[in-house]
Amino acid sequence: MTAPFDAPLMTADELARELADPFPEFGLWTKKIPFLSPERTARIVERLKRHAVRSTNGKGCIEWAAARKAIEYGDYGKLNFRLSGGRHCQEYVHRLSWFLKTGKDLPDWMEVAHSCDNAPCFNPEHVEAQRRLANRRKSAENTNRKRRGCAAASQAAA
Repeated sequence: MTAPFDAPLMTADELARELADPFPEFGLWTKKIPFLSPERTARIVERLKRHAVRSTNGKGCIEWAAARKAIEYGDYGKLNFRLSGGRHCQEYVHRLSWFLKTGKDLPDWMEVAHSCDNAPCFNPEHVEAQRRLANRRKSAENTNRKRRGCAAASQAAA
């Protein structure tokens, strides 16, 4: 007799690991955010983990489930926090994920890009530093490809 679904069953050990750490990718977060103290970095990590949800897009994305800021080409997660001096700050969660993964700050001509092309994703395996011009070109190509795909699909349906 076969199971009513195609997914393989988990062993008890696999299930225990999944329940203990639903996002093993966060193990890549081994560094401190360059402009924050270790204590504030730890608080940010807890907030990031609390608002993480696994995406159903099949790419392994971890999406931000709290406040987002819509930009012309995506719906990016934003996190508000205070700097050590008490000044208010906002940062995109995919950038925070990159900072936690690398421990480095970005020069002005670099951006944190998504290899998965999913704006709310902050999986540390999917974020990478890229030159601003290359990131903008890739974003424009993806936007144009999606628009052409929608237009082609609507013409085929007519």
